[in-house]
Amino acid sequence: MPRVFISTFGITPQVVTLAFDELLQEKVQFDELCVIHTDASAAHWPSGVRNIVHAAMQQLDGEFTVLQTLETNEFEQTARVRYQPPWAPEPFEFNYRKVCINKIERGKRVACPDANTKADAKAAFNVIFRTVRAYKAQRCEIHMCIAGGRKSMSAFGMGAAQLLFDQQDGLYHLMSTANFERTRAMHEEKRFDLAELIKIPVIFLGSIAPQLTRLLSGGDPFDAVATQESYLLFADPNLKDAFVSGLTEIQQQVLRLITLGLSNDEIAKLIGCGQSTVANNLPLIFEAYCAHIDKLPEEVGSTTSHNKRTYLISEFAAYFRQKGGT
Repeated sequence: MPRVFISTFGITPQVVTLAFDELLQEKVQFDELCVIHTDASAAHWPSGVRNIVHAAMQQLDGEFTVLQTLETNEFEQTARVRYQPPWAPEPFEFNYRKVCINKIERGKRVACPDANTKADAKAAFNVIFRTVRAYKAQRCEIHMCIAGGRKSMSAFGMGAAQLLFDQQDGLYHLMSTANFERTRAMHEEKRFDLAELIKIPVIFLGSIAPQLTRLLSGGDPFDAVATQESYLLFADPNLKDAFVSGLTEIQQQVLRLITLGLSNDEIAKLIGCGQSTVANNLPLIFEAYCAHIDKLPEEVGSTTSHNKRTYLISEFAAYFRQKGGT
């Protein structure tokens, strides 16, 4: 199984090398190192302001000896490289890949200078998501550090991991001391005591809910969310249809009428039964619904008749309005 290290990247290239070094020290071997970054193509912006990401990328590039260029285009470069940090007795060889966050603007694909606007943040999530998803399609084992770049990039990395990772993958954050950060050193010469890689627990949503994998079959995570919302809009009425059809006629009437805010006495008079019949059927309806959805809703709290009634109203008021039965 190919093994890949992914790192989000900002203005501190040390984040990449320190995290990568620690995994290498733990005898984890990698086939590819992938860095996801904002626009690093020019040393200065058109305004003349220095592009700090460009300088940081140059510093990171200096850590690798290029053996062969494998692929290059406007937004992505891959090379076969040799890498030998100071602590390593022998060099490592792997592919070094750089992926630039990009978006469509005025009909043209352009590199994002940052991830601090809504459009650029969405582009960052898309690129991180698609990159991880492509590696998973190749059955890669992924180790990803989300310490580099904007906090939004860290959040998107976490989101991609939760949606796409498997049990063998790893998500990390890098912790380091202020004194060490001031040295701007790319490596720790000895064992790692000034910078530490922390593994972040991940809930693998794709494993828990296999249908989520189908929602993610497209390339855009935002499309998946929209698809999920559409699915839930259709699934919820169908679920409630099946439940209501299994109730007795009196229970159906009681359930519908409580959503109108009527009291037990008012409901009893409308459907021609005793008030006790209404009161006795309410907990039966509640328990049947809990069994139908296979859970006791946490928001009900104590199982008083008032809480059960309130919960059923919250669940079925919109349903009956949609059905036109109220």
